[in-house]
Amino acid sequence: LGLTATPTRMQDYERKKLYQAFHVLENRKTGKGTDKGFIYEATLARLLLDGFLARPIYIQVDTNISGDDVFNLTDVERDYFGSFGELPPSLIDKMAQSAIRNRIILNEYLNNQEKYGKTLIFALNQEHAKQLAFNFQKEGVACDYVVTSKPEAQKTIEDFKNNKCKVLINVQILTEGS
Repeated sequence: LGLTATPTRMQDYERKKLYQAFHVLENRKTGKGTDKGFIYEATLARLLLDGFLARPIYIQVDTNISGDDVFNLTDVERDYFGSFGELPPSLIDKMAQSAIRNRIILNEYLNNQEKYGKTLIFALNQEHAKQLAFNFQKEGVACDYVVTSKPEAQKTIEDFKNNKCKVLINVQILTEGS
C-alpha cells in the first residue's frame, strides 16, 4: 500500500519511482484501476466533500506593489515566467526579502486576528518563513514556523494543533492533508 497526498508535486525522478513501485504504466496498459493507472485515487474535491479535509479559505490581499518597480524584474525573470508560468527563484527571493510586503502580511493578520483565529500562512521559501515568524513574534503573536530543514518539525505542528501558537508559517508542508 502506498499513499501520498502530493503526487503532482514530486520531482520527475520521484514520480518515476512511485510509478514503478505501483506498476502504474502496466496498469494503464492492462486497464487496471483508474485511467491514471492507480488502483484507487481520492481527489481533493472528494476528500473535501466527504469532510476529511477542511475547506481552505484563500484571502487575497492587494499589496499595491508593482513587481516591475519594486523588484526590478530582469528580462531573464520575465522570460522564465513566460516560459514556465511560475515565478523564477530569483524573484521569489526578492519577494521573500521585501520588508514592505512582509509588513503588509503581518498587518493583515494583526488587523483581523479575531476574524482569522488560528491561522496557517504559506511562505515563499524557508528564509521567508523564518523572517515572517520573527516579525510576528516581535509583535507579540504566538507564532512558529515549520520547514523541512527545521529539527523537530513534527513537534512544532503538534504544538500548533494543541494551541501553543496561534499562527503557523510553513512552506508547502501543510498544503494537503492538514
